[in-house]
Amino acid sequence: MPKPPPPGQCIQCWQHSYDRRIHRRLRRGEDCKPCLDHLHTGCPPEGKVPKKESFWW
Repeated sequence: MPKPPPPGQCIQCWQHSYDRRIHRRLRRGEDCKPCLDHLHTGCPPEGKVPKKESFWW
C-alpha cells in the first residue's frame, strides 16, 4: 500500500499513480477511464486532501 497523499493532492490521482494493483487489470495499450476523466475534466475539489491553513498574511 502506498503512502497517503500529501496535502493539496487528489486522492484518486495519487492512488492511481503509486498503486500498481489498480492498473494491473488493464490490457496492454488500454487506458484507465478514471485517469482519463481526471485528465480531461480535472480533479474535483472534494477529492483533494485539504491543505493546512497558512499562518502568513
